[in-house]
Amino acid sequence: MLDRTRAVLTASAMSLAIASGFAVSAHAAVSANMSKGDAQNACTTLTKQFNFLEPTKKGLPYWKDAQSKFQAGKKACDNGDPVKGATAMDQSIRDMYVVPDTDRKSENG
Repeated sequence: MLDRTRAVLTASAMSLAIASGFAVSAHAAVSANMSKGDAQNACTTLTKQFNFLEPTKKGLPYWKDAQSKFQAGKKACDNGDPVKGATAMDQSIRDMYVVPDTDRKSENG
């Protein structure tokens, strides 16, 4: 009986994990097709998230690459290309193994 319960729970957990993966990939909020206004909002959101993450991520193996991508994205946002900037910032946060807040807002409506 215990083996059957364990098998059912394992199958349920795996199904949930697979479904969650599809939900996240279906809600990629930052894209090349977004409006400049939406992209500028994404730049603001991702800057806040990056600044929040910085103290705990600084010095880790992936930090320099992520920081470099973020700075390039910030520069693009500040120079009138928020779509390019938001895309780079989004990737920099993903490179730190974190889901960007722009995705989370999309998931929650």
